Amino acid sequence: MKIEGKNMEYRNLTMEEFKSLEDEFVSFLVVNGIDADTWAKMKKKQGQKAEKIMNSFSQVVFEKIYRNAAYLYKIEKDAVFCFYFKEKEAQMIGFQFENSNHLDLGSIDIYRTFQNELIKKASLVSQTKNYLKKREFEMDDLIKGGCELGDASLFDVVKSTLFSDK
Repeated sequence: MKIEGKNMEYRNLTMEEFKSLEDEFVSFLVVNGIDADTWAKMKKKQGQKAEKIMNSFSQVVFEKIYRNAAYLYKIEKDAVFCFYFKEKEAQMIGFQFENSNHLDLGSIDIYRTFQNELIKKASLVSQTKNYLKKREFEMDDLIKGGCELGDASLFDVVKSTLFSDK
């Protein structure tokens, strides 16, 4: 069986996530020569082996998610950071408010923020970074730090604001 011994690169899926990916997991087992009866026996009698297979599936899932993703974002109380992961580098753009005790960006419509005077009070930030490790590991680190997967829409809005007259 080719799936044993794979190093853990990402976290394991939760049971809830496994349940939502049940069809994919069954296909994963079949591709690896494990039918339903064998899997049932393995879970009962070879718990560690079954756990290794589940861990391997988790790695495959996250690797696929990160390979197919290009955008992450993080919305904090007083800041928004958007990340675009290219082939060799990541671009981060965003804005941050100083002394904003009355502001909570997590509870407002971010897109409306760009349409009013509030954005004129923000410090805009932009940075590009070459990867220090595998692209997908860089994404995983940011996810662990509170970022979420996104699409180009928020990144594009922030970028257009960043490069327009403030």
